[in-house]
Amino acid sequence: MKVHSSFYSSKRCMHLLFLIAILVILPISCKKDDEKKNNSGGGTKSGTYMGIIGFNNDVFGKKIGILNPTTKQSYKSFIDGMVMQNNTALYHAVFTAINWLEAATLPADLENIAIVTFTDGRDNNSQNLNKDYDDKPIDEYGKDVKKRIDKLSDKFGDKVKAYSIGLTGKEIYTPEEKEEFKTVLNYLADNEDNVIMVDFIEGVKEEFQRIANSIYKETNFQTIKFEAPRRAVEVSKYRFTFDLERDFPNGTISNCYIEGDWNRSNNSLTNVKYMGVSCDNGETVQGVATDTKVTFSFRNLKIDSNESEIDKNKTNLYTLKSSNWSLDSEFKPDNIDDKDIEQRSAVIMLVLDCSSSLGNDFSSMQSAANSFIDILSSGSGGGGGGGNTGFVIDAKNVLDGSSSIKTAKANLFTNFSEDVIASGEYLNGGFKITLPRTLSNDYLQNDWKNWMSVSDRYAKISQEVSFTAHALYDEHIGYFSCEGYANDYEVYLYYVYADRNFNVKGEPNWIDPDLYTYDLSLQKGWNAVYYIHDYRNEDVKYTKTTQKPSNITMKWYFSENDKNNYKMKNLSFRKGQ
Repeated sequence: MKVHSSFYSSKRCMHLLFLIAILVILPISCKKDDEKKNNSGGGTKSGTYMGIIGFNNDVFGKKIGILNPTTKQSYKSFIDGMVMQNNTALYHAVFTAINWLEAATLPADLENIAIVTFTDGRDNNSQNLNKDYDDKPIDEYGKDVKKRIDKLSDKFGDKVKAYSIGLTGKEIYTPEEKEEFKTVLNYLADNEDNVIMVDFIEGVKEEFQRIANSIYKETNFQTIKFEAPRRAVEVSKYRFTFDLERDFPNGTISNCYIEGDWNRSNNSLTNVKYMGVSCDNGETVQGVATDTKVTFSFRNLKIDSNESEIDKNKTNLYTLKSSNWSLDSEFKPDNIDDKDIEQRSAVIMLVLDCSSSLGNDFSSMQSAANSFIDILSSGSGGGGGGGNTGFVIDAKNVLDGSSSIKTAKANLFTNFSEDVIASGEYLNGGFKITLPRTLSNDYLQNDWKNWMSVSDRYAKISQEVSFTAHALYDEHIGYFSCEGYANDYEVYLYYVYADRNFNVKGEPNWIDPDLYTYDLSLQKGWNAVYYIHDYRNEDVKYTKTTQKPSNITMKWYFSENDKNNYKMKNLSFRKGQ
């Protein structure tokens, strides 16, 4: 069932070249206190640590220190203060980053050691900064950097990751040059999977965010606590499912669950099986009990298919008694406690190219690095970061509703399918749905060629979310929509997701400009878009805006499948639809 058209046609995402060992090297001019290369810094307190190195004609840096929401501004200010100069001391920068890592005092619970290197060209200056290589081929320096990364991996195992991100197009054009560049990048990565080459600077930010999110998830562990009824000895198994609508009667069809043998004598689950999920607990999960309740804690519980956290609206408990599985109606998913976050320590070196060849791309590189810092410091600032607070749709007093409705679902199209991205129970004439905090690139597009005024043509946006109504056993029976009416105009409310702040203004050049106007000020995340039909003139005027019209009340409506659902057809941002 197609509900909406897309904002624009898909574009292939650009790949980036990244080096990870969480040291970031930046060629820059820095304050003297931070430029002392023999003062690597560090600390013993648990947390995330970062050092920054910039390189061009020289190598400069900010010593390793703790990174958190309080201290992150000092790192961002350092990046903002960097300036471009000639030359590229790439190998010497990463060499220096490794020196700092080896010399730093670091916490005992270190979980992640990362070096992330960005460059747009090959080394032409490291031999001038390290006289040990003055009379050797420059590749010898690169090979020795690679040996030092391998040595770190030998010592710390899979805790070490070194990413190299290479930007082509400025100095790297031909296939032969790109192959040589890849060899350079391989010297700076712990394995070929962490070598990333991109053709445009916009891809750099995306790769920085991806790497930062990965590091954040690896060092911040969520413990989820399920409070369940403490059943009698006649119950032999508990099964928690995560892919069926709330209160779905048949738990045996689940493909995503945790199941274990119930031992009332010691309040534990044994012989625990994990289907479609991953978890750190193992085969025995010890519960904490009262007379009537038992609480099971699962550490780092994730859905395998997309590494996402569980959805409370799709969580149920089933118990096995006398060979029969039954839904446990006393289990309350809303009581799931998912606020316990355990942090392990990480150290990241960020190594950044500050050579003049970057030109106008230099400020974009700085922005990408700052986004990297935002995510690592607090799990915010880029797709997939930490935290799990989403955008809540609270639809109350739905008009024309039906007692047959059991569930409301939020749906989005990709290029290949329509996916349910969130759902909620229909109760007391309404529903509440929490849209995911971020969306993957599968749902985002950015073809703006037919638009007259877009502030950032690299911005990406989702299609409009549709809301569907479902009866028992998941039968689709209709749609929900939010509408408002006045004497001379009507308004329809839709929700779209943007990957950054940007504006769309004016009339599109593919349709009658006298009839259609766009005035969208989109913020990163979810946005409400109002589609206004204005009948005050002879011809109907259509406006799409993020500004809610004044003096109008928006209400939610239900429409059955067999009715002409006019409101579901009217918002489209793609040419000809």
